[in-house]
Amino acid sequence: MLHLLGYDHGEPDEEREMFALQERLLEEWVAAQVEAYHHDRQHERDRRLLDKSRYFDES
Repeated sequence: MLHLLGYDHGEPDEEREMFALQERLLEEWVAAQVEAYHHDRQHERDRRLLDKSRYFDES
C-alpha cells in the first residue's frame, strides 16, 4: 500500500520499518471502520426501538 503512495525502502531495516508502519495504519483504519459500523448499527436499533415505543404513546 505505501509503495502506491510513493514510499520506498532501500535497506532491509527500512523495509521492516515501512511494512510495520503499513500494518499499523491498516489496523487503525480497520478498527475505525468496525467502530463506525457498530455505531451505525446501534443507532439504527435505537431508532427502530423508539419508533415502536411511539405506538404505546398514542392511547
